[in-house]
Amino acid sequence: MSIPFFLAISAQEFPFLSELPSNIAWMSVHFSSYGSGLSNLPHNLPKGSLLILDDQTPWEGHSTEVVCREIVESLLENQATGLLLDFERPATPETNLLTTALSQCCREIGVMLGAPLSYATDDAAIFISPLPCQTPPERLYQKNRKVWLDVSPGAYLIHIGAQGATGQAADQRSFPDGTYPVFTDAELCCSYRSRPNAGGVDILLNHSRESIETMLATLDENAVQLAIGLYREFR
Repeated sequence: MSIPFFLAISAQEFPFLSELPSNIAWMSVHFSSYGSGLSNLPHNLPKGSLLILDDQTPWEGHSTEVVCREIVESLLENQATGLLLDFERPATPETNLLTTALSQCCREIGVMLGAPLSYATDDAAIFISPLPCQTPPERLYQKNRKVWLDVSPGAYLIHIGAQGATGQAADQRSFPDGTYPVFTDAELCCSYRSRPNAGGVDILLNHSRESIETMLATLDENAVQLAIGLYREFR
């Protein structure tokens, strides 16, 4: 692959790994539910790993100073290459302040930072999650900004009928293997199958592990800085 591909591993999975992958993304760090800092900070990760900070536990009375100190200490201790802010809750003045502070910390210690568009500071990469299989990656590139991609096997069903076309996330098992021929298209970066319906046709787009790995090898390194996938889906 032409761009770094990190495998996201949870604290629960980590003890059972017989062999550590070279590019780990530690995805268990979150705001503490009993203190002002963080929980599940890692130790002894392979050099060059990513840390992922999520907001599953909401920001309530936490300390920007404490969180920044603990993040910096963990990044330096593990010789990490980057920090991903995997924030899904709406931004608040407090979390915006935290993001700005973490951006400055990462800049000072020479570590990459990625965040969703609603949180990304000027020097942070834009984290796109998840990468939709119905959209070619090139359409997601950001002008003058690096992109981090969250990639995962999945499917998207397009229903074309008399009333037009609709689409939704789907289970790839809705098209049983071997029932319909599988086609590929370089423009889509995924495989697809089709079947007739009462008034038209259903098209199932599928991002498999293999199609994702093929796609990653073709991405523009000047636009996409790295990609992240779940360890359990790619190993």
